[in-house]
Amino acid sequence: MSAPGDIRKAENSRSDWRTPPELFALLDSEFHFTMDAAASKKDALCPMYCTKEINALSPSITMSPWSGVFCNPPYGNISEWVKAFIRWSEKAIVVALLPAATDTRWFAEAARTAKEIRLLSGRVSFIDPTGGGRTANTTGSCVVVWKPQEYPTYGIATWDWRKELSK
Repeated sequence: MSAPGDIRKAENSRSDWRTPPELFALLDSEFHFTMDAAASKKDALCPMYCTKEINALSPSITMSPWSGVFCNPPYGNISEWVKAFIRWSEKAIVVALLPAATDTRWFAEAARTAKEIRLLSGRVSFIDPTGGGRTANTTGSCVVVWKPQEYPTYGIATWDWRKELSK
């Protein structure tokens, strides 16, 4: 889940926007997720998931060596999420859908530690959890991939994920 829009104002926005199912399916076909690290019971994308009550940012949350973790975190506190992704990637593949905020400290940390970053072509239309349909996102997005025991390659590329859907 995340909040589309100006990330500098995300703390004043709803933070429960849903990942488009077609984008999740495309990533899942590549990474085979078993954990959705930021979900609610009604919108979890994986058999195992963390909620507000089961706080994924808690240091006690660990990932099994076989886990593939997907996360579309609330956009209000991404620095803490990036720290958790780095910790989890010691044991699991972690894939995060994040704003393409290349001017932030957390993005620099992600670029330093991740295996790859895919800057998404076009803007992702997140799903309104209240049933209001999709909403235009006011900023670009990226997919950041951390992998266990692999040194970063600093790979950053654009990815037209919508073209992948038509293959």
